Amino acid sequence: MKNLFKISIIMMLTFSLTACGNKEDSAAQPQSESVQNDDPMNVTKIMSTEKGDTVVLTFFPKGDEFAIKLKIDGQEVELDPKGTSEKGNPVFSDGHYGWEMFVDGRSGRLFTNDSEDRFYKER
Repeated sequence: MKNLFKISIIMMLTFSLTACGNKEDSAAQPQSESVQNDDPMNVTKIMSTEKGDTVVLTFFPKGDEFAIKLKIDGQEVELDPKGTSEKGNPVFSDGHYGWEMFVDGRSGRLFTNDSEDRFYKER
């Protein structure tokens, strides 16, 4: 089961990188340029809500799995893999913040213990 989870994460990240390489969006271009990522094993995504709230997600290898560095509201937190949601989507958490990555690899749900869910997607 863990191997299937790892393979699905790697495939999502690979497909996302391929899709992002072909996408030309002039509005998102300035934001993407501000995120530098020198390590080829790390994948960085900028996602936002309909209201304009933005998060920066950096997926990176941690041991045998992938973890996420989440930048939100001026702070950076590290989210560890916690398995899958009821829908089978990978879930990451640090105990306060949680991130559910959706199957398309270009959207997800941010949740905390004391607030309602916020849905994000790449713009």
